[in-house]
Amino acid sequence: MSYTKGTFKDGTKGWKAVPYEKLVGFATHEIHWSDDGECIAEVVHGANDAKLIAAAPDLAEAIQYYFDVLDEVRGEDWDKKPDHVLQKMLAAMTKAGQR
Repeated sequence: MSYTKGTFKDGTKGWKAVPYEKLVGFATHEIHWSDDGECIAEVVHGANDAKLIAAAPDLAEAIQYYFDVLDEVRGEDWDKKPDHVLQKMLAAMTKAGQR
């Protein structure tokens, strides 16, 4: 998995949703990857969407870790007959281009 991530002065690792008033009348957020203000996304409407985008690399990493554990426990063909939960996880990772 590859994505850019930083470490912030406040100890936050990865991406961070930062409130930003860019458009008059709209509360927007930027997704930063370091304290220097570099953006992954400049305008995200809504705090919940911004937080979800900022958490995406961590979520993908957690799912991939689970897949790696399944490889060890069930063998490498566990995804041939996934249950309904794994089907959703596989679909999400495929949509993200991680599978």
